[in-house]
Amino acid sequence: MGHFGQIRWGRAVGSACWALFWAQAAQAGKASLQLPDVLLSGRTGPEASQMVRTQARLWVRLKRDRLTSREKAEFVADCVAKPFENLFCEKVLQDWRLNPEPRSEASLGNEAVHLNREALVQALRESDLDLLTQADETRLHRALRAFPAWEELQPLVKKLLGRGSCVPPSLPTALAQKAEEFFPDETYRRDAARLYERAVDCTDAGNAGVAAKARFRLALLRIWDGDCKAATPLLQQLVSSQDVDFSARALYWQASCSKALGDSARYSFHKAKIREAYPLSFHSLALMDSLERKKASDGHAQESLLQFRSLARPEVNDVLAAAEYLQAQNEPWLSAEFLQSYSDRWDAVESGVRLYVSVLHWRAGDSLGVFRTLGGLFRDDPASVSRSALEIFYPLRNFPAIQAAAKPAVDPLLLAALIRQESGFNPRARSIAGAQGLMQLMPDTARRVGGRSLSRKLMDPAVNVKLGARYFRSLLERYDGDAELSLAAYNAGPEKVDDWRRRYAVPQRMLFLDLIPYQETRNYVALIGRNYFWYSQLYGSPAPTVLPDRVPAKARPWVAKVALGQAGSDLKRFPSLRTE
Repeated sequence: MGHFGQIRWGRAVGSACWALFWAQAAQAGKASLQLPDVLLSGRTGPEASQMVRTQARLWVRLKRDRLTSREKAEFVADCVAKPFENLFCEKVLQDWRLNPEPRSEASLGNEAVHLNREALVQALRESDLDLLTQADETRLHRALRAFPAWEELQPLVKKLLGRGSCVPPSLPTALAQKAEEFFPDETYRRDAARLYERAVDCTDAGNAGVAAKARFRLALLRIWDGDCKAATPLLQQLVSSQDVDFSARALYWQASCSKALGDSARYSFHKAKIREAYPLSFHSLALMDSLERKKASDGHAQESLLQFRSLARPEVNDVLAAAEYLQAQNEPWLSAEFLQSYSDRWDAVESGVRLYVSVLHWRAGDSLGVFRTLGGLFRDDPASVSRSALEIFYPLRNFPAIQAAAKPAVDPLLLAALIRQESGFNPRARSIAGAQGLMQLMPDTARRVGGRSLSRKLMDPAVNVKLGARYFRSLLERYDGDAELSLAAYNAGPEKVDDWRRRYAVPQRMLFLDLIPYQETRNYVALIGRNYFWYSQLYGSPAPTVLPDRVPAKARPWVAKVALGQAGSDLKRFPSLRTE
C-alpha cells in the first residue's frame, strides 16, 4: 500500500507509536482511530519530500515579503515559463497574474455604444426587441427599475408574446420578474406566467441557468394556482437537470404535489429521493415528521473513512504534503490559502481524501474552507456524513460571547446558526458592502441598536454579537417570534420582507419562502434553518461536547462542556419545520 493510509473516525487504536501505525496501515490498508486523536496528535501522511519543503519555504518567503525584488521577479518568471514544476506556481500566478489589457472601444462594440442603461430604458419604451435581446438579464433588471407601473411595459409584452420566433430567455424572464412586483393581482400573475412560458420554450444550452429560474418560478405560480398537474413536468425537468439552485426544492415540490394529488406512492418516492440526495437540506427536513427527523439525526453512527493520500489522483499527494508542512511550520493561514488554490481538484479524489482536506482546513482555523469542502462532499456522497464530520461542519466558536448575547429570549444555537452563515465565525470578516464582524452588522444598524461608541468596536466578537443579537431580537419581536421572516429581514431588510408578504399572499409558508425573488435571501433562510436543526441535534443537550476553535495546544483539553439548558427548542419559530 506504500504511503496510503486510511483511518476510521471512531474507536481508539491505543497509544501505538506513529511508525507502528503506518506499518499497520501499510499491511491492512486502514486503522481505527478516534477523530480527536487524529486532530490532537496532528497526525498526517508521509513526510513531505525535500523538493516540496524547499518550494514551500520559498513561497512563504514570497508571501511574507522576505524576497528581494529580483528574487520575486525570478520566482514569477520561472512560474510563467514552467508552471507545473513548482506546486506553488498556480497560487503565485493567481496572485501575480497581470490584469488583462483594457478592451478598446471598437472591441466593446454594441455593449459600449448601445447597451447602457439609458439606451435600454428607451428600447423598453419603444419595444425595440432587436436591441433588447442583446442585453443580459442584469442590465435588463437595472433598466426596468425606471418603470413604476406595469402598463408602460404592456406594448412590449404584447409584441414579445406575439412574436413567432424565439428570443433569448433573459428578456421574458426579466419582464416576468418585473411583473411580480405588482402581485398578488391575478392579471399580473397571468402575465408573469405567460412570460416565463416563453422563456422556457426558448431555452438552449447557452442559457440554461436563466431558463431554470424561469421554469422554477413558473412551477411555483402553477402551484399557487392549485395546478400541480401543470407544475409536475416543469419540476421533473429541474430534477433531471440537477441544477444546484433548484434541484432539492423541485424534489420537495414534487413530493408536495404528489401528496396534494393523492398519489401516496409518488409522494413516498420523492420523499425518499430528496432524503437520499440532499440529507442535510432544509427542504428534506421540512418533509419529515418528528420521528423521521430523529432517525435522520441518529442515523450517522457509522463513522466515515479518512484517507491521507489519494490513489485515484496521486498528483495531489504532494499538495497535501505541502499543506501539512506549512502547518508544521506554524503557517496555518498560508496552508489554507494554498489548499484553496487547488479547490477545483478535490471533487475528483476519493471521499476519504476530501474528508482529510476538510481536517486540514479545520486545523488551520479556516471554517469557510471546511464548509466548502464538506458541503461539496456531502452533496456528492451523502454516505460520507457522520457525526464527527457534522461536528466539524457545524462548529461552535466564540460560544461564551454568543451565550451571553443570546439572553434573554434567543436560543444561542440559533445565533450560532446565523453566525455560521454570515461570517463562518470569522470575527474579522468584512463584506464589500461594509458589513463587519461575526454577525456582519452594518455600522448604521449598529449605531441604531447600540449607539456610536459601541458601533466603532464591531471587530470585537463580544460587542458584535451583543449588538447583532439585539437587532435580531427586535426583528423577532416585529414578526411575532417567526424566525424565518426575521432571518429574511436580517438579510434583506424588513421593508423588503413586508413587501414580499404583500406580493406573495400564499397559504403555504414554504411556497412563500421559495417565491422570495432574491436568491441570496431564499438560500439564506433555508441554510440557517438547516443549520439550526443540525446544531440542535448535535449540541442541544444540557452539556454537549463542543469542538475547540482549532487545533488546541497539547495542554488544552479536547472537549468543553457548555450548559445550554433548553437550547435547540426554538424549532417552533420555523413554521416550515413544524410537524403535526
